[in-house]
Amino acid sequence: MERRMLADGKHFGWKTVLQWMGLLLTVSLLALPLLEVRASAEDSAPSDSEKAVYNRLKAGQRQAAEREYATPERPTVYLTFDDGPSAHTPEVLDILQQEQVSATFFVLGESAKARPELVKRIVQDGHAIGNHTYNHVYADLYGSFGTFWDQVRQTDAVLEEKAGVSTRLLRAPGGTSTNFDAAYFYVLEQAGYHIFDWNVDSGDSRRKGVPASDIVANSTNVTLRHEMTVLLHDGSGHAETVKALPAIIRYYKEKGYSFASLSPEVKPVQFAVSKPKWNRSGGTFAEYNGWIAAAKERSAVWPDQEERNARQALAHAEEEAEKSVVLSVAGANATSEQAAPPLTLRIGTSMLSLEGNDYSLQSDRLYVPLRALVESSGGLVEWEADSRKATARYGRYQVVYDLPDRSVTVIAPGKEPRKLVLPGMQLKDNRLIVPLRSAVELLGGEVSDYSFLADSREVTVNMQGGYGLAAAPKHLDLEWRNFIYLADGPKSPKF
Repeated sequence: MERRMLADGKHFGWKTVLQWMGLLLTVSLLALPLLEVRASAEDSAPSDSEKAVYNRLKAGQRQAAEREYATPERPTVYLTFDDGPSAHTPEVLDILQQEQVSATFFVLGESAKARPELVKRIVQDGHAIGNHTYNHVYADLYGSFGTFWDQVRQTDAVLEEKAGVSTRLLRAPGGTSTNFDAAYFYVLEQAGYHIFDWNVDSGDSRRKGVPASDIVANSTNVTLRHEMTVLLHDGSGHAETVKALPAIIRYYKEKGYSFASLSPEVKPVQFAVSKPKWNRSGGTFAEYNGWIAAAKERSAVWPDQEERNARQALAHAEEEAEKSVVLSVAGANATSEQAAPPLTLRIGTSMLSLEGNDYSLQSDRLYVPLRALVESSGGLVEWEADSRKATARYGRYQVVYDLPDRSVTVIAPGKEPRKLVLPGMQLKDNRLIVPLRSAVELLGGEVSDYSFLADSREVTVNMQGGYGLAAAPKHLDLEWRNFIYLADGPKSPKF
């Protein structure tokens, strides 16, 4: 057997060599995980620049990134509504629709989960949605950024699941002043959120039951700026805000302002960073690194979500353009036993009789053929097939129904033409179908009485004088709006 000589003169064989090689290999393999851990730790170790950012944030210094924003040509008001959706949100949406005004709704996750249909309507009506955390409990939200972050993400999930909505807009409950510190701003901005405070406080949440007159005064007795962000609330207990809203809108319209929803392109109003009034837990450098990692992960998802939002918006627009309003009580496949009873409209000395398939009752609103209604009242209707517009003339009033635009324009002597949104119109069987009450009031009349029985329905319309809703003088304007949105009793159909 071949042997080799060691330095001390001793001999060893191949068996010994193999044993030594096995030992060396084992030691090498055991060392690999330690090397990987060290490499991983070195890769994830925070850089000096990250430590410097953290130290500046701890010292209360904002680290806002420089970016450009779009400035509107006209003075612009951004109406914002917090704490909804609630039972008051449909009333707010009705007024905004009537006034043809856009707004922004900062919704609570728990409220959106309870009323997802209202979140969908907000979007369908052309307004913006913002994140207002999940439960609005200050002690939870401002005791730890980790809790605030969890609530924002929880609300994101609700909006995604229940309404198919994703939003970068965010508002802190109570505003950022004395609630946010520099780290709150920085981490949320790293995640891609845009944080909005306000420069006009309506005061509608300063105490319970703030009267509408005070809300109007707080919203209008202010220094006018080119861009005004108005804080309002549509949460539970804000009926007075609903009453005040038409006067607030009218004030800014008279001052020449336009209205728009907030977006990432709007320069946000943000309060200066001040010492928080809350005792914070956590906030170590290790926790901060975890928040930044989560923020970067969230930011990476936005492009995909926004592309999906755009596709959904396009699909919805196409669907709305094509679908027709259901104009029979029981649907298109209704049997004769399910047919609606006849409807009689008493219009002065005239009487219009409509069979059950000539009108519909949807969500307590009556829809009737425009031509039959107006001509029975003594007026005229002209239809332009090319533009798909109908002009109703009654006395001194003209109302132009624009079917493609889903709007009406009211023309009256001594008044500038006024355009209003009226989505509930539809062309069916070559007849323009419109909401009864709206059509009557736009021409200066009113629904004065009604009777709904099992086998017959009757509505009395008074077309004697009066002011049309959109043409009413300013001193009657609020009165008419209150009639439409506030004065209907619980038993009165909306028509």
